[in-house]
Amino acid sequence: MVSEWKKNEIKELKKLLKEYKVFGVVNIDNIPAKQMQQMRSKLRNKLLIRVTRNTLMKRALGKKDIKNYINKNTGFIFTNMDSFRLCKLLERGKTPAPAKGGEVAPQDIVVPKGDTGFPPGPMIGELQKVGIPAQVEKGKIYVKKDTVVAKKEDAISKDLASVLTKLGIQPMEVGLNLIATYEDDKVFLADVLKVDDEQIKNSVIQSYNEAMNLALYAGITNKETIGILIGKAHREAVSLALELNLVNKETVRIILSKAYKDALTISSKIK
Repeated sequence: MVSEWKKNEIKELKKLLKEYKVFGVVNIDNIPAKQMQQMRSKLRNKLLIRVTRNTLMKRALGKKDIKNYINKNTGFIFTNMDSFRLCKLLERGKTPAPAKGGEVAPQDIVVPKGDTGFPPGPMIGELQKVGIPAQVEKGKIYVKKDTVVAKKEDAISKDLASVLTKLGIQPMEVGLNLIATYEDDKVFLADVLKVDDEQIKNSVIQSYNEAMNLALYAGITNKETIGILIGKAHREAVSLALELNLVNKETVRIILSKAYKDALTISSKIK
């Protein structure tokens, strides 16, 4: 028999799903309770963060496909902003954090070439143990070259975590990691939502310019090309009229000016 509080929770979750346009599933692993509370407070005017049992959330979702992305330590977001804006907001809210060991690398972790600031000693052995080529130069330990110590989604060992912390490298990000959203009966995965605004802007501008050039070349008239095409036609008409010495309100001044200059030239030669 389902307990009363579970029934009420499912009822409340269904209500939230109807009230908000977008539902999101986020990973809440390794987020301290204090920071979760701070995020809730900071974002409360833009979204609602809900943490409940996965089984209850799946019951509330019914047959919606997004429930397939609910597993392990997940939290839930309800908002009226679109999925792309939600993803961007959550990404901007993340802060760097040191690795403790046992985590999965969120991206490739690179130890840069150069001075570590450490004097010769045990540190050189620690670096070499985790695959970082190091040597002593000018009384300091130097990393010989930029070194990828962990690929994206590799497990970070405790030894590597210790070295990274000593080097001041914080590879982890503390924040809500978006897994997927549900909007307009569609599921959007986080990888699709993480877009580069500048790249999209440049792509749109390039596409617009290419379309404009093609339309102008083909003589296609629309609200974007009409002004340019009329201007081009006007210039060509004036040029043709000048070649034929046709006098009209567009050419009369140019023809008179040319005639005057020609007269001056002839006059100077006669003198």
